Amino acid sequence: MEFHYLYILSTILLLYLFLPSINCQQVYLNTTVTDCSDNPSAPKGYLCNGAKKSCTSFLVFRSKPPYDNPIRIAYLLGSEAFNIASINKISTNDMIPSNKSIIVPVFCSCSGNIYQHNTPYTVNKDDTYFMLVNGTYQSLTTCQALMGQNYYSADNIAIGAELTVPLLCACPTTNQTARGVTSLLVYSVTDGDTIKSIGEAYGVDELSMLEANGLPVPPSANSSMTIFAMTPILVPLRGKSCKEDPDSFYCTCSQGMLADGSSKGLNCDESAGQKFPVKLVASLGVGIGAGFLCLFLLGYRLYQYVQKRRESNRKETLFRQNGGYLLQEKLSSYGHGEKAKLFTAEELQRATDNYNQSRFLGQGGYGMVYKGMLPDGTIVAVKKSKEIERNQMETFVNEVVILSQINHRNIVKLIGCCLETETPLLVYEFIPNGTLSQHIHRKDHESSLPWENQISNILDARVVKEARKDDILAIANLAMRCLRLNGKKRPTMKEVSAELEALRKIQDSSQINSVHESAIDVESLKYPTSEAAQDSTEESFMLSLQVESTSF
Repeated sequence: MEFHYLYILSTILLLYLFLPSINCQQVYLNTTVTDCSDNPSAPKGYLCNGAKKSCTSFLVFRSKPPYDNPIRIAYLLGSEAFNIASINKISTNDMIPSNKSIIVPVFCSCSGNIYQHNTPYTVNKDDTYFMLVNGTYQSLTTCQALMGQNYYSADNIAIGAELTVPLLCACPTTNQTARGVTSLLVYSVTDGDTIKSIGEAYGVDELSMLEANGLPVPPSANSSMTIFAMTPILVPLRGKSCKEDPDSFYCTCSQGMLADGSSKGLNCDESAGQKFPVKLVASLGVGIGAGFLCLFLLGYRLYQYVQKRRESNRKETLFRQNGGYLLQEKLSSYGHGEKAKLFTAEELQRATDNYNQSRFLGQGGYGMVYKGMLPDGTIVAVKKSKEIERNQMETFVNEVVILSQINHRNIVKLIGCCLETETPLLVYEFIPNGTLSQHIHRKDHESSLPWENQISNILDARVVKEARKDDILAIANLAMRCLRLNGKKRPTMKEVSAELEALRKIQDSSQINSVHESAIDVESLKYPTSEAAQDSTEESFMLSLQVESTSF
């Protein structure tokens, strides 16, 4: 029977204790926050009775050395210096005057059945739980919570020990949320404060303040509830939209909430819709500028590629039109013998310093000649030919092949050619002693040798000794005709071959007096007509060019 009555009394007591939870409100903690005795009935904090298990809450901390700037306050209370500076409209490095109220945002969550925000603390000399609660943390924690969280004796805490300090905080209850309360602020009472004055400081009516702290309504308008200094009290904050109340630190952001229930974009500024979005425009400008720069660079590289490809195609077309592939085919048939080299246009441009006028050596009926130097140091004469008829291209290729095979000390050697240009470029060895025409027809005022003597001086000694004079003169005449710059007056390779074959047959048949129609009269060579002299002088092919004592 006694046990039955005891059970009923226990149930009534529990209902009484949890009545604030049923009414969705907290209990004023009064002076129990500094009770460091072994009192199990002393509260540790606010009950976890909110609609959410976690939220953003606020603490009011009064600055004092050494906690007198946002960075140090953030370190003490486990917050962010940037958020503290933003809410209180100061810089993170500003020194704050002593005893100034600073609003500190913290993340509040349930630990068992108590709301709290944990922060670390390193014990200093003379620190006790009571000194920490009443002095350092300004009643924003409780002795019972500190003792329950740590295992040190209340009066004998080792210096340098790391404590976990559970700070007071709370989330709005269901009824408070329905009435527009968005967050709760923990305020430490000072001398002279009343429920009404504290509420007015944050725009909250007295009735809401009393209800949030589980305090009864005064019996008359002239009376007021007694609250004690250095005790915590909850202030219910009704946050409006940040667009409506942008100056409020607890305004509601349209960006919503994070998954943990805390506000997304603390102290967000949604009045930006009425301001010029400088950062957005700057970011867009930088992005667009970078995009255009990338497009420009990409376009430039594409343009370079197209130009290079177009130039390559043009050179390939010219190479084909100038008989390049035919020349390669004919040169390959000669095996590993000495062949004419195929130069690129760039190689000859570099060799002649882009055909600099200082490299100019002379001009003939077939083009202009420039002095050049190849990468291996070889001095060459580069002749820029005049236009060649396309139907004569095969003949030109055959002549190049034949000339490239000739290797004689009295004949200027053809080193190679370039077929990538509009007209072919011929590369000869450079002879520094003048041309054949200059040796035969001296242009100075000294007396010239007779034709016979000049030819004899040029020919090999063996040829002069063994060959007949008429044969030499006939071949000299043929050579003179081949050196004419006028293509119409110059014999073809077929005609030259026929005349040489005729001379060979004459020698074999010993018919000295029956000379081929192409044999030339010796007297006509001694005393050439004015027209023949002009042809031999003006149309002699400058295979080798006179070198003026210039160097590269």
